[in-house]
Amino acid sequence: NRQRLRPRHHVAAPEGIRPVPDWLTVEEDSVSPAALRLPAEDVTDTGVIDLDSDGLAVVAVASTVNFQLRTPNEQESLVATFGRYLHSLTAPIQVLVRTERLDLSGQIIELRERAGGLPHPALESAALEHAAYLAQLAQQTDLLRRQVLLVLREPLGPTAPTDGLGGPSPWTVLTSLTR
Repeated sequence: NRQRLRPRHHVAAPEGIRPVPDWLTVEEDSVSPAALRLPAEDVTDTGVIDLDSDGLAVVAVASTVNFQLRTPNEQESLVATFGRYLHSLTAPIQVLVRTERLDLSGQIIELRERAGGLPHPALESAALEHAAYLAQLAQQTDLLRRQVLLVLREPLGPTAPTDGLGGPSPWTVLTSLTR
C-alpha cells in the first residue's frame, strides 16, 4: 500500500516543486510530481561523491579479464589476487556490470570512407573486407559492450573496526591526521 500512495513522477527540483500546469491535470490521471532525492550531495573535481551523512564514494572503471583463455596457473593467481583484494576491504564495495548493445555502423562507414585514401591497394582491400566482416557480424549476432564499474564507499563517522584485526578504517586514520 505504501508504494501505491507514493508519487510516481519524481523530478529534480532543488528549489521545490512547482504547481502542475492545468493542461497536465486530467481528472482520471492527475500528475503529482515529487522531489527526486538523490543520495549524492556533491561531486568534487577529483570525482569523490559526497553522500552527506552516509560518507563518501568513488566510482572506478575496471577492465575485464578473459578467464577461460588463461592457463591454470594464471587462473589460480587471478583468483588468489582477487581474494586478497576482497579481504583487504574496509568498507562496502559494489561491482556494477553494465551491458548495452554495440552499434558498429559508425566504424563501418568510417572504414569504407577512408579505405580509398590508404597508400597501398592491399590496405584498401583489407579495410573494405574488414568493413564487410563487421557488417556481417552485426547482422548475424547481437553485439554487446560491457562496462565494469567499482563503487567504493567509506563512512564518515566512527565505525567499528573493519580491518578484521581490530584496527580503524583507512578513512578514520586519514581524518584523524588532518585534525
